Amino acid sequence: MHWRLVIFALLGIALFALSPILVTALASLVANAAGCELNEGQAHACIIAGRDYGDLLYRMGLFGWVMIFTIPVAEVALAIFGIALLAQFLWKILARKRSGIRPAAETTARQRIKTVDPKLGRL
Repeated sequence: MHWRLVIFALLGIALFALSPILVTALASLVANAAGCELNEGQAHACIIAGRDYGDLLYRMGLFGWVMIFTIPVAEVALAIFGIALLAQFLWKILARKRSGIRPAAETTARQRIKTVDPKLGRL
């Protein structure tokens, strides 16, 4: 699996988990910029460019409660993704051992010299 795909998937999971916070923060920013009151108790009138956006901002403000769902789902997704990455890593190691290919870090200095110049014969 390419590392770009791994990073993209992790960012997607994080965005899913944090999206309610982003929506609630956006509602708060818009309400503060317009000088409107925003709370969880009730919708207040918020006139922006001649239209009342109070109900929309109220619903967006309540969207933060959706984190009760998104954070546990994201935790499960991260656990499954981590197990899949670990399984793929172990599978690659097992396949490498079965094929007899040794990683470069495991070769000794003597083996490297012989592979570079077989005519030397001695060190």
